[in-house]
Amino acid sequence: MQAAEYRATHREELAAKQRAYLAAHPEIAAAYYERNKVRIAARAAERYQKNKATRVEYSCRYRAEHPETVKAHNDRWHADHHEEELEVGRRYYAKNADKLNHKNSKWRRDNRGAIRLREARYRAEHSEEVQIWRRNGRARKMQAPGEYTIAEWRALLVLWDHCCAYCGREIKKTHTRQPWTATQDHIVPLIRGGWNCGLNIVPACNSCNVQKNSKLLSEWFAEGE
Repeated sequence: MQAAEYRATHREELAAKQRAYLAAHPEIAAAYYERNKVRIAARAAERYQKNKATRVEYSCRYRAEHPETVKAHNDRWHADHHEEELEVGRRYYAKNADKLNHKNSKWRRDNRGAIRLREARYRAEHSEEVQIWRRNGRARKMQAPGEYTIAEWRALLVLWDHCCAYCGREIKKTHTRQPWTATQDHIVPLIRGGWNCGLNIVPACNSCNVQKNSKLLSEWFAEGE
């Protein structure tokens, strides 16, 4: 029996033996691939183009039948190649910055109403986060050191039992400013050199916050005597 005929009739058996050998000797497989990677890539591309319709159909069917497996694989791949993806994105943006900026500007012009609606909905649903984001931004502009998070603010509310640190009244989260609205007050005002951090912040009702304003506690208390 000639070699070609033998390979044709024992294809699966030979392929299984080859896979087992390469699995047992990965260094040989790696060296072979390194020597022949251009030829291997060309053959793979040629096979793909020759069987493109069949491959695409199989891929679509597999994804539809195994969504969880595909998702797990994609999540694992993205996690393993996070920095590479970021670098590819940075290079692509640097190369196509003008085109991307023009495209984004056009999209924003064409969708101003939808953008405003989405931003208004986000502000209504995340009023605390927006408030803290704005106050952190204001502190950075004033070059005040420190920053605090929504988690730290919520911990302060629990610590003070959702009451104003100054007058003791119950305070609540509201979309509009009311006397009982929960606000963040810097004990030492930023304009007086205070830090923008949890150690320098207490929950206060809007009324007390407005009255204290940029005063130190000793100054504010002295006014009430």
